[in-house]
Amino acid sequence: MTKKIAKSQKILALSMRGGGARTGAYLGALKALEEQKIEVSMLIGSSGGAYVAGLYAAGLTIDQILEHMKGNTRRHYFGINSIRGRALIGDNKRLRHINKAVRDIDIKDTKKKFWIQVTNLGTQSSEILSKGNLAKAIVASGALPILMRPIELDGCVYIDGDVSSGFAVKFLKAQGADLVLGLSCSSYGDQKKKDHFSLVNRAVEPFRISQKIIREMDQKLNPVDLLLDNLGDSEIRIWDYARSEEVMQKGYVQTMEKMDEIKKVL
Repeated sequence: MTKKIAKSQKILALSMRGGGARTGAYLGALKALEEQKIEVSMLIGSSGGAYVAGLYAAGLTIDQILEHMKGNTRRHYFGINSIRGRALIGDNKRLRHINKAVRDIDIKDTKKKFWIQVTNLGTQSSEILSKGNLAKAIVASGALPILMRPIELDGCVYIDGDVSSGFAVKFLKAQGADLVLGLSCSSYGDQKKKDHFSLVNRAVEPFRISQKIIREMDQKLNPVDLLLDNLGDSEIRIWDYARSEEVMQKGYVQTMEKMDEIKKVL
């Protein structure tokens, strides 16, 4: 059930994009909103954004999510499991780690209205999940191409939601949202400083380019009411969850700097 909010505030939905460990910045944004007594009624997310939004929608506090993020270590990504699955990053350990936080909760039973964006390989299109095991859907939404194997759920095969998804403004407003606030973390950074020949970047960079193009097109066709872009720190590696608290603080400061704009649209 969505908590009743003051009549003076519009129904606010947050749409969170991916970025791995950089999505810790979204915790800072949530903290700023909570401090200002701004109620979030709906959330949608893809990839790392689905992870943060999903745990928050399930009822975890910001501090609990932060500790869970910091618990994401290399052993949750690399190892025998990933090699057997013919991928650099495994999914079984990641699934078990997320399940520790949300247990076997269904997406439709989260405390706040919540949806997960995935890319359906069968239909070759974006899909929004409104029910099903929350932890499994979060893992599916973050199944980064090449680095991770696709995830099968209920007969469908999914990969990372950011491959095909925008901010889902039309969908959220059809669900009753008055205002959609888009959250995007720094995914690109200074490309001159990157090692374009490393194995990970050779896999990730083409994905980021297509992701950037999709996001820009989506903003032209169905723009969010307010976009908090480039939250966090683009120089932090996508699996560097040990720095989650640092990224969270940057996201908090950046959101507070935009608070007048946020209150104006509310």
